[in-house]
This record gives sequence, structure tokens and C-alpha cells, in this order.
Amino acid sequence: GAGMRFSSRPVPPIGASIVMTMTALVPSHMDIEEGSMAKFMFVFRGGAYVRPDLSPDQAQAHFQKWMDWVKAMTEAESFVGGDPLSTEGQVIRGSGKAVSDGPYAEAKDLVTGYIMVEADDLAKASELAKDCPIYELDGSVEVRPVATDISGS
Repeated sequence: GAGMRFSSRPVPPIGASIVMTMTALVPSHMDIEEGSMAKFMFVFRGGAYVRPDLSPDQAQAHFQKWMDWVKAMTEAESFVGGDPLSTEGQVIRGSGKAVSDGPYAEAKDLVTGYIMVEADDLAKASELAKDCPIYELDGSVEVRPVATDISGS
């Protein structure tokens, strides 16, 4: 379809508090030997940021689950960092570099945030992602290894 348009609204205050909490939880340096673990990006789609039907209490309860999840990963020295994304933005496409407003994907496909984690392998990273609260609101998590060899070999 043509996609659903979202209002150009900033990250909700609750989202800002998650970012501050996530930032406060991450130690300034982690005692992980360089090269001992692989990095993975979790790309979040859908979830609470595209659910205007949530009451403030429902949103607060849901985001508390996110903070608990991030805290658990931080304590396990898996969490590296991340941010929620605003629903506004621009897309530049093609060789003509045409600019259009917004990502404006279908709500369930809109990228709403990301985090970076460290794990032994893709299977372990995916296990971490399975504990994400986003699934309660029909969101999804794409787990992607960070490329360490971009030479094509």
C-alpha cells in the first residue's frame, strides 16, 4: 500500500527517559577482550512508537519492560548501546536523489530503533533478541551481524 503516515512528533518523553537510562547503564568501558565476541545490531520495527492507542500507563509499563531487558543485557556485558528513532525523517532514493518526507512505511515495518549487542554468535544474539518486549505489541527484531570483513573476500 501507500503506507501509513505518522504525525511528525518527537520521541515521546518516555522514550527519552529510556535513552537516558540505557546510557546510564552502560559502563564507560567494558572488560571484554577485543575480538572475543561479535557485534550484532538489533533493528526494531513497529512496537509502542507506532501504537497511539496505548494509554500512558500501558506505555509506561511496556517501557519498564524494555528498561529491565536492557539492564539484564548490560549486567551480562552484552549491551553496547542504542537509541529509539523518531517517526519523522526523509528518504533519498535513486540516482536522481529524489527526497521525500518521512520513512512512512507500514506501521509494522517502520524502523523504530536499534541497539548494538555483543554475543558469541548469531544464535546467541538471536536468543537475546527473543526476550525483547516488542513482540507483545506485534513488533519485530531483525538481528544482523556487524560486518568485520568488507573486502569481499
